[in-house]
Amino acid sequence: MKWRKVLLEAAGWYGLVATLSAYGLISNGIVGSTSVAYHLLNLTGALALATTVWRKRAWPLVVLNLVWMAIAVLALARIILK
Repeated sequence: MKWRKVLLEAAGWYGLVATLSAYGLISNGIVGSTSVAYHLLNLTGALALATTVWRKRAWPLVVLNLVWMAIAVLALARIILK
């Protein structure tokens, strides 16, 4: 169905923007490594990208994004439970 393809494409673009935004924000000192926003951008960006590459059967990128999500979840847990 066409709407699924559009949704998948939108997810991919969101993932790209979210992940690059997180990198840009931390690289320029706008947010710190303990910023919840930074880790949420990484988590949601990796989730969106993992969904997109899963559907395309790009397995190395699926694994990369699953690890990226795990790192973000662990960091968020550390920040929240602190």
